[in-house]
Amino acid sequence: MSSCPAPGSLLPYGLEYAHLQMRYPTDATKRGGHALKGFLIDMMTAMMPFMKPLVWLAGLSFIVGVLLVFVGGQGWYKLSRIALWILTGIGIFFIAAQGMGALLGVQPSINFGDARKFEFVLVPFWQLGIAALIGAGILRALQRWKWR
Repeated sequence: MSSCPAPGSLLPYGLEYAHLQMRYPTDATKRGGHALKGFLIDMMTAMMPFMKPLVWLAGLSFIVGVLLVFVGGQGWYKLSRIALWILTGIGIFFIAAQGMGALLGVQPSINFGDARKFEFVLVPFWQLGIAALIGAGILRALQRWKWR
């Protein structure tokens, strides 16, 4: 078995682990596989607690970017562009993480349900990445509309 914690395990700071669903429940290093694959799966598992805050950062940057477009004047253009780049970077990161997970034989997803009530609403990384990139496209269109 991999070192993936149980879905919904809580970190000391109250953050929930994202879920890493294994397609092949055997550890690559124990079955004669590559040690690099096992290392990469362990590294991906270690990064899981930081994925949910990235989703919230993407949402926050979208909201702040839209507010800067509608409320801010010409002086707020640079901050709105920074929000756009943060949103684009997070979207590309989640799509790349989904691709890496597919190469490793795992299906990375984030649990948005309440794990204490055994509610599991698993959202794959590629959907989060596409949503962030769509948000970045909307934000860019609003910026072009306002600051031509």
